[in-house]
Amino acid sequence: LREFSRASGRPARDSVNPIFQRLIEHEGTQESFEETCQNFIKRVEIRAVEKKKEMDAEEGDNPLGPGGLDPMEVFATLPEEMQIAFKTKDVQRLQAAVESLPEEDAKYHLQRCEDS
Repeated sequence: LREFSRASGRPARDSVNPIFQRLIEHEGTQESFEETCQNFIKRVEIRAVEKKKEMDAEEGDNPLGPGGLDPMEVFATLPEEMQIAFKTKDVQRLQAAVESLPEEDAKYHLQRCEDS
């Protein structure tokens, strides 16, 4: 670009379009460009499949909650009445289940729920 701009006595930015126009018009350059684009597309497609597999594998693992506990393990240790309340998404039933527990047990299970 610099050499072309020096030869034409114009700023380098004015040389960009003429140079690329010549490259595009040249059949060998155009074929090389198309081949490079196709290779890039193939690499992106292959990587997309690999990345999807990686993401699915990560998603398959049970992610840990903010407190570092596995939600499925915590759920399995909850009293049966709390499990039913969570499964049915019944807030009133969950409140009743928590109220029926001794205070220490209720705090323990609720803290584990928050950590998961």
